[in-house]
Amino acid sequence: MKDVKIRDSKQLTRANRMSITEKILTILEEVRSTLGSPVEINDQYCFVFSAIVIERMGGATENLYESFSEECFPAHFWITCNGLHYDAECPRGVETPGELPFFHRLRLKRKRSLQDREKV
Repeated sequence: MKDVKIRDSKQLTRANRMSITEKILTILEEVRSTLGSPVEINDQYCFVFSAIVIERMGGATENLYESFSEECFPAHFWITCNGLHYDAECPRGVETPGELPFFHRLRLKRKRSLQDREKV
């Protein structure tokens, strides 16, 4: 998993942490009719969604940036802010990227695929 950091900034405050959750929830409401549900956004439009969130937060900084994983295809993009990880399904943030529901679903798909191969 890689992080894309753009520029340095002051440490984000607790108020800004709440602000990112509020921004994500607002953006989800705005894009639901065009991009779909949070699951659909994460499966198809995560790059667009994370870019919108970062833009609305004032741009990427040392403590607010886009992260992505090349472990899956297509790659998954999410927002990292002060060490917490956010995406369309996780507006309140989690401590590790592996806790994001997208990666949980990916692990389940891989497990099922392996089980299906074993049956053949």
